[in-house]
Amino acid sequence: MNEQAWEAGIAAQSRDRARCLELKLVLDAAGIPGDTAFDGGWWLLLVRVEDLERARSELRAYREADPETAIIAHP
Repeated sequence: MNEQAWEAGIAAQSRDRARCLELKLVLDAAGIPGDTAFDGGWWLLLVRVEDLERARSELRAYREADPETAIIAHP
């Protein structure tokens, strides 16, 4: 993401950094910009607030396409 300030929402969180980065790739492929951050023992997948609903929908669809995929925790 660019360096401009934006209001972020948490699209997903995981204890596993690789998992969070995988989910970021899902959003990248859907054209939803995001970023990751580590806070309080959790890796957070952050998106712009205006993209939050769409991002969660894309991640739900990704999870449903592969039931073996780990559960995506939401705050």
